[in-house]
Amino acid sequence: MTSVGEVAARLRAAVDRLPAGALRDARTLLIEEIEPLLHRASQGDEDFALLDALGLLAAAVDDLADVAAYFDHARALADEYAAEHGGAGGS
Repeated sequence: MTSVGEVAARLRAAVDRLPAGALRDARTLLIEEIEPLLHRASQGDEDFALLDALGLLAAAVDDLADVAAYFDHARALADEYAAEHGGAGGS
C-alpha cells in the first residue's frame, strides 16, 4: 500500500516536470523578438490581418503568463502538501 508520504513525493515529482521554464522562455521570445517584428511590419499599414495578429499575440503573451503562474501555484501547493505529509519538497 502506498503511504501518504509516497503520494506527496510523487505529486512533487509530477509538478517538477511541468514546463514552467519553457513557458517563460516562449513568452520572452514573443515579447522580445516576434512582437517587434509584427509592429515593424504593421507600421503605416492598416492590414487587418496584421492588426489581428498583434491582438492574438498580446493574448498569447498574457495566456503564457497565466499558465506559468498556475504552474508556480501548483508547485507551491505540492511543496506545502509534501511538507505536511512527509514527501520531498522544495526546488
